[in-house]
Amino acid sequence: MEAKVPLWMAMTPQGLSLTLWAVARLGYVPRAAVLDRLTAACLADMQPHVGSSSGSFWRGARTGASACALDVAQRVWALATLGVHPGAAWVDAATDAFLQAEAEAEAAAVAAAAQRQVRRKSNHEPRGCCGLWIAPGPA
Repeated sequence: MEAKVPLWMAMTPQGLSLTLWAVARLGYVPRAAVLDRLTAACLADMQPHVGSSSGSFWRGARTGASACALDVAQRVWALATLGVHPGAAWVDAATDAFLQAEAEAEAAAVAAAAQRQVRRKSNHEPRGCCGLWIAPGPA
């Protein structure tokens, strides 16, 4: 007997979002069972994950919610367009996932700015078309 893989593990976060978006863009309201599986998969994907405990290859690289802010926005837009309210728990998870994705993006921007500052202090700047590191010559 073959075990079923949950939909949220079988599709990438972007795949889930784009599937909902495409269905809504077409104006097609899927059967209740299909819509329930899609919204449940999105809800599971928006839950905080730590490391690669879920077993999905794309989840191992980051902690927190797997969906990025764009994925969350597409899901909310699609459900609103279809006239479907997934419930308060789903909306709360979407809000939390959006805030988590925003916090991760902000942390990455701060880290990048700090790295640029370190490079400036070490007086090594990337130069050339390939961004090669070249130490400054004698003055």
